[in-house]
Amino acid sequence: MKTFKFYLLSFLLTSQLFAFEEFLVGDIRIIGLQRVSTGSIFNVIPISVGDKINTRKSSDITRSLFATEQFNDVQIGKDGNTLIITVTERPSISAIDISGNKALKTEQLMESLNGVGIKEGEVYKRSTLEKVKSELIRSYASNGRYGADVEIEEIKKPRNRIEVKIEVDEGKSAKIKKINIIGNEIFSNEDLLKGFELSEGAFFSFLSNDDAYSREKLKGDIESLESFYRDRGYIKFSLESSQISLSRDKKSIYITFNVVEGEKYNIKDVEVIGDIPFEKEAYEDITNSLKDQTYSQAQITAIEEYFISILGNQGYAFAEVSGEPEIDDDSEDVKLTF
Repeated sequence: MKTFKFYLLSFLLTSQLFAFEEFLVGDIRIIGLQRVSTGSIFNVIPISVGDKINTRKSSDITRSLFATEQFNDVQIGKDGNTLIITVTERPSISAIDISGNKALKTEQLMESLNGVGIKEGEVYKRSTLEKVKSELIRSYASNGRYGADVEIEEIKKPRNRIEVKIEVDEGKSAKIKKINIIGNEIFSNEDLLKGFELSEGAFFSFLSNDDAYSREKLKGDIESLESFYRDRGYIKFSLESSQISLSRDKKSIYITFNVVEGEKYNIKDVEVIGDIPFEKEAYEDITNSLKDQTYSQAQITAIEEYFISILGNQGYAFAEVSGEPEIDDDSEDVKLTF
C-alpha cells in the first residue's frame, strides 16, 4: 500500500508539473546530481532527445528514477523544448562506527552488515537504521546473546553523506541447560554427546564457557551426529528436527534433537568403473577389504581421496571420484560403486 501511495504521489506531482501540451524534446537537462552519474540517469529514463513527451511519459520517467532507489525526490519540468529533470539524491554512508562490542569482533559485525547490503559508499535509505539494528541483534542471537540491544545515531556530513554510529549493549550470554536427543535406541545420549562441541553447564563452566550457545557450533554438532551414525553403518540415519527453546528470562537454552536411526548396513560388493588409467593392482586390495564390512562413510571418503591422489600424481589435476551406495533394504546390504 505504501508503494502505491508513493507512486500515486509521484504521478500527481508529475501531472501538475506537466500541465502543458505534448512537445518534441530538443534537449534534456538534469539538475541536482552529486554522486549519481549523468550517464546512469540516461540509461534508465525511457526517453531521448528527439522523442515526444506527454503526461504519461513524464510519469514513466519519474517511476523509473524512483525505482533505482537513489533519489528521495524527482520533479519534471520544461524550459522551451528542453526537458528538465530535478532530483534530490539520497545520502550515501560515509562511515560505520561500532563501539561497545567485546564478545563479537567489529570485523564480524561489519561482515554481517555487508551481507545485507549495508556498507560504506552504499546509498543510505530510510529503512537502513532498522535494518542495521535487526541484523546486529540477529548476529548476537545466533551466538546466544538474546538480550543484546543496539542504539544507532546518524550524523550528517558534507556532500550529502551520513555517518552511522552504533553503540552495542551485548547483554549476557544465555547458557545451555539441557541437550536432549529423542528417538535414539541403539546409542545413548551420553555416547552421542561426546562428540559435541556444545555442552550442558557444569560446575566449572563459568571458567571454560563451554556451555555458551553458538549457531556455528550447532551446525558442527549436527554434522558430527550424522557422521557418528553413518560411520557405523546407519546409512539411512536422519535428523528429523533440531529445536532451540529459550527460557522466559532469556538466560537458559534447551536443545532437542529428534532422530531416526534406521538399520545397520553392511557392504556386500564393491565395483570400480569409469576412466581408470592404472592397473587394478593399485586399488584392488583396498576396495576388496571393504567387502562384508560395516558401511562407513569415513572409509569411503578416504578411498575417494586415495583415488584422487593417484590420479593427481599421474597428472589428472581435476579428477573426480565418488563412492555411490546402492542399498538393498531387504538384505540390509550395500553395493558400493566408485
